[in-house]
Amino acid sequence: MSVSVTTGLLVLTAFTCRFQLLRAAEGVGTLEFVTLSSPTTLPRSDDASSDQISTNGDFPFGFGTISTVYVSTNGYISMGTPPIITKAPSLPGSENILSPYGAGINTSIAGTVKYMPFTTSHQDIGPVSSFVQLLTGLSSFRGTRMMAVEWSGVAQRGGSSSTTSTFQAVLITNEISSFAVFIYQCGAMEWGGATIGWAYSGSLYEKHFLSGSESARIGCEISPSYTAILYRLSRSAGCQLHEFSCADGSCIYYYNMCNDRDDCGDNSDETICDIMTPSPDTPQMTTNTEAPETTTSSAVVPVSVQSLLLIATFTTVVLPHF
Repeated sequence: MSVSVTTGLLVLTAFTCRFQLLRAAEGVGTLEFVTLSSPTTLPRSDDASSDQISTNGDFPFGFGTISTVYVSTNGYISMGTPPIITKAPSLPGSENILSPYGAGINTSIAGTVKYMPFTTSHQDIGPVSSFVQLLTGLSSFRGTRMMAVEWSGVAQRGGSSSTTSTFQAVLITNEISSFAVFIYQCGAMEWGGATIGWAYSGSLYEKHFLSGSESARIGCEISPSYTAILYRLSRSAGCQLHEFSCADGSCIYYYNMCNDRDDCGDNSDETICDIMTPSPDTPQMTTNTEAPETTTSSAVVPVSVQSLLLIATFTTVVLPHF
């Protein structure tokens, strides 16, 4: 399995967006489909869901933890409670979901949905951990549990068996932080209009800019093979709007950021000061509550302390895109 990262990620088209851009998806890169050996396959149906799937321990999600997930044939995973949506999920919404390609999907026309439940011994847990490290700069991240879901050759409700899409969602945690990786194979996404992103309690959500688009080009933006989008699912609820949330969950004042001094103790208040360069695959992000997440990159556009202080009061921003 190959892992690579591109530097084309975040758009800097407006000064007032810089602070919120740091809170978008952790990044976009190239990650091949993970292996699903001996998976559980859902019944072929117009509307089906898995039974309750244990996370085999608390799984950090949003500002808390969950212990169960449910896989829907409709292109999404319900976090903590059974699915209540029988069509394309919307973002934001009332349901806690991960939606790699949420839509009205009918596997009785074509395709299968299969998953491997949370395990500590998945053969690809190492490469996925490396992907998280590369995009977040969290060099110590090592996944301890991982789950993978694949919607393979699935047809849209009312669609044709000759027009299908194949995609994966991977959930991984090290017991402290958790992430989701949505993986798309270039050329394997033949229909559009799906919802792409995730939501927690209606108060925090991230929405990819292609979400809802009829464009079927998702999967080819980064490379001619695979495109993978990384989302950080675990968030700290302890910091105030005037405080920055360090990678370990501790809080510091914004004016202590980007001063060439390690105030967090893990340098996350300094590594966040580099922002990546523009890409056509920039996601949208809207949030009402969350302090910014840490990220690193190889780009060269810094955010000054003054910039952060000027715009720290913005709590809802929808990212622009090209």
